[in-house]
Amino acid sequence: MVAKLKVDQLETVDGTGIITANNQLTAPSFAGDGSNLTGIKGVTVATTAPGTPSTGDLWFNSDTSEVSGVPSQALVVYNGTDWALLTAKGEGEGGTESTSGAYTYHTFTSSDTLTVTNTALTVDYLMVGGGGSGGADYGGGGGAGGLIYQTGISLAVGSYSVVIGGGGAAVTPANRGNNGGNTTFNSLTATGGGGGGREGYSNGIDGGSGGGSGYGGTGGASTQASYSGTGFGFAGGSNSASSVNYSPCGGGGAGAAGEGTTDMTTSGDGGIGKQYSMPNATYYAGGGGGGYTTDGGSGEGAGGNGGGGAGSVDENTDATAGTVNTGGGGGGGGGQSTSTSSGAGGSGIVIVRYLT
Repeated sequence: MVAKLKVDQLETVDGTGIITANNQLTAPSFAGDGSNLTGIKGVTVATTAPGTPSTGDLWFNSDTSEVSGVPSQALVVYNGTDWALLTAKGEGEGGTESTSGAYTYHTFTSSDTLTVTNTALTVDYLMVGGGGSGGADYGGGGGAGGLIYQTGISLAVGSYSVVIGGGGAAVTPANRGNNGGNTTFNSLTATGGGGGGREGYSNGIDGGSGGGSGYGGTGGASTQASYSGTGFGFAGGSNSASSVNYSPCGGGGAGAAGEGTTDMTTSGDGGIGKQYSMPNATYYAGGGGGGYTTDGGSGEGAGGNGGGGAGSVDENTDATAGTVNTGGGGGGGGGQSTSTSSGAGGSGIVIVRYLT
């Protein structure tokens, strides 16, 4: 029997009493309750929670049922207030991964899959559909893609398909614009923006945000689902001029309707988008402006903040496209020249973030 033993080297000791270990101590077996051991934090294996825990104490619930809110066969640590589960941290894979501040981001600019591993993740995400293209021949601006922004959403372990909507293709006179494609994720749909109207077929097309009208027409309506107030889109502008009506209107944005027109001189601006604190994302949806007013007019419609494209400056200049991966609507095309085109819509995007 050893009454007192000081261990300065790696060795195995048989005995009882006081042991001072300055290096590694190997104990193949141990008898006793450990009440006199100091500097060692073990795991309490029991069917009930320790009565007076200290911060950092560990407890394994060996009961076959939940005890004190702790699941059966679970290891928990006392955080000073409650017993917290010790589990593997959830992680995401897919898209382009980056970190900013306290968050990890997964940015999807093309269709892909988000994979959640280890355990569920609580995430925020931004989704934008593809923008519509402007009409050509006194064309209205294309509507922005519908926008969805949700926070505090739990994603269980598994794979989630991400589909990014393309922007509507540009058109030449005399055609209405094309709608953008839908963006989908987690059973939600950010609807593609509506195409702009044109001379002779003036009404804008319905979409996530509606396309702006050509002259003498009505803007397209927003068809974006609300999802309890987390989905956004507005109508395209309408023309209420009483004369020749060569004043096309702006496409709708995620933050406001496209600008309508009341005269022959100035085309309508695209509706603004919405702003969020996401990497490389300030405004994420705005409709394009209308086409240039040739009959005594003085200005093309501007694109809405959020990637909207401006209308063409004259009959011989192409309109501006919506910015890629913003869902911005394309600008409306000018007069009847077959050599010019409207602006294409900008493609959509999905950004997912969670605390790192």
